[in-house]
Amino acid sequence: REAINKTFVAFILLILIISSCLTEIIGIHALFGAFMAGVVMPSNLGFRKVMMEKVEDISLVFFLPLFFAFTGLRTEIGLINSPELWMVCLLLVTVAVVGKLGGCAIAARLVGESWKDSLTIGTLMNTRGLMELVALNIGYEMGVLPPSIFVILVIMALVTTFMTTPLLHLVEHIFVRREEKLSLKHKLIFCFGRPESGRVLLSIYDLLFGKQLKKNHLIAAHYTVGTDLNPLNAEHYASESFALLNQQAARLNIQVDNHYRVTDKLVQEIIHFVRKEHPDMLLLGAGSHYRSDIPGTPGAILWLTLFRDKIDEIMEQVKCPVAVFVNRQYREGTTVSFVLGGMIDLFLFSYLDKMLQNGHSVRLFLFDTDDEEFRGRIDNLQVRYPGQTMIVWFEEVENLVTEEKDGLLIMSHLSYTKLSEDEAVMRELSSLLVIRRNKNTRDKNEGLEN
Repeated sequence: REAINKTFVAFILLILIISSCLTEIIGIHALFGAFMAGVVMPSNLGFRKVMMEKVEDISLVFFLPLFFAFTGLRTEIGLINSPELWMVCLLLVTVAVVGKLGGCAIAARLVGESWKDSLTIGTLMNTRGLMELVALNIGYEMGVLPPSIFVILVIMALVTTFMTTPLLHLVEHIFVRREEKLSLKHKLIFCFGRPESGRVLLSIYDLLFGKQLKKNHLIAAHYTVGTDLNPLNAEHYASESFALLNQQAARLNIQVDNHYRVTDKLVQEIIHFVRKEHPDMLLLGAGSHYRSDIPGTPGAILWLTLFRDKIDEIMEQVKCPVAVFVNRQYREGTTVSFVLGGMIDLFLFSYLDKMLQNGHSVRLFLFDTDDEEFRGRIDNLQVRYPGQTMIVWFEEVENLVTEEKDGLLIMSHLSYTKLSEDEAVMRELSSLLVIRRNKNTRDKNEGLEN
């Protein structure tokens, strides 16, 4: 295993110091020498990452505050001592904001970005920050900038930097309210890993919503875990990841927006995205195992347990309905079954009703059905959709095991938690769709589903 020891780090720092001194001697600022030393470092991503980790802490904790303190000490606000100079300061700040924010926003809009993204790009580009202060200090040391102009430009750099976060929140607030006001569509998000999973998850949404799916706004999210992905390859990976999904969407004549990110914090990224988009449903793929039905070697069990914990964390942190799809050789067009455990599963009737409206035949596995209102709803379904429902009463989870291994079994999160105590039997079930209801709603008869 290769390691960068202290001697090698000292050698790298020596190169940095020599390069900075040489550029200072020949009349170019030491900053450019330090930059050139960084450019000529080996291009190996692992090497650069280790070196950055070694120097980042001392740079951020010691040198960066020292630089800001040094800049603050030489910034004499008292030099702006006349109305004319304050007018010049205001004019420079205005020109800086209009030129950078306005120019970048218009340029982004001209190349096809939305107004929200264009204003976000303009706001971020408007930030001067550290490099502006570095350039101003260089100009001041070389005598190019008079002291009063130096102070004015420092104020401009600070104002344009400090206004970034409030402006971003303002843009987000304006467009979120506009989207909520104008959009009449329901928003559905699904997150997938393997390219094949994206196609299958879209078919699950098609099964749940049928013809109504075209009226919804669908977003497919795919994440590459890690930070070492070359940005030049990101577009290629995104294209490959969404290829099968886009083919399925074209076949169903459905518009799907693709969302791709490279991240080393997968769970936090998904939670942030869901909270930002406020979807009406989130669909996650869980492979072939979820929660307690985990077979295999200790290593496989550990990996699957960690994956299960990630899904549970997402379900805990988001408020919208969450569906977890456990794929065990699921095939479109096969038998679909609902597991209904009385009044706690009332929210599943909305999905059941949509499927029956779209002409699907559904098998209903019923347990804990002593409530008269629940039985009345079942009878109503049989009257409204004659011949499309088959009722199976069961008491043991073994009764859910059927010969149709490529079918789909839909149940609530609470019912799944109750039934999954028998791990061996749960592994014999067909593909599962476990739905956790909206955490914002609570029915008086639905107990402690959330």
